[in-house]
Amino acid sequence: MNPEDKKDWLDICLAENTHYISDGGFSANVMKALPPFLPDNIWDWRRFAVLSGMTGLALVATLSHMPDPEVILAQVTMAFKLQSLGTQLLTSLIVGGAAFGASAIIGTGLTAFLQAD
Repeated sequence: MNPEDKKDWLDICLAENTHYISDGGFSANVMKALPPFLPDNIWDWRRFAVLSGMTGLALVATLSHMPDPEVILAQVTMAFKLQSLGTQLLTSLIVGGAAFGASAIIGTGLTAFLQAD
C-alpha cells in the first residue's frame, strides 16, 4: 500500500492549512478544568515586612560590631596604599557578612512560610 494513498485526517487538515482543528470541545474542557490564573506581581505586604525587618536586623548587628568611623577610614586608606587590612576591620566585615547572610536565609524561610498559607 502506498503511503500517499492513505492520508490521515490530521495530514489532510494540515495540508489544507486549516487554522483550527476541531477536537470536539476537548481544549475548552481542559481550559475550564485549570485553576484560575493569579498574576505573580501581586504586592504582598508580609514579604516586604519580613525582608525589611531582616535587613534592618542585619544592619543593626553590623553597625554594633563596627569600629569607629576614623578607624574604618584609616583602614580603607591603608588598603588603597596596598597595605593589609586591619584585623578589627576584617573581623567586622566578616561579622557583617555573616549577619547579612543569616538575615537573608531567615527572611527567605519566613517569606516562604508566610506564602504557604
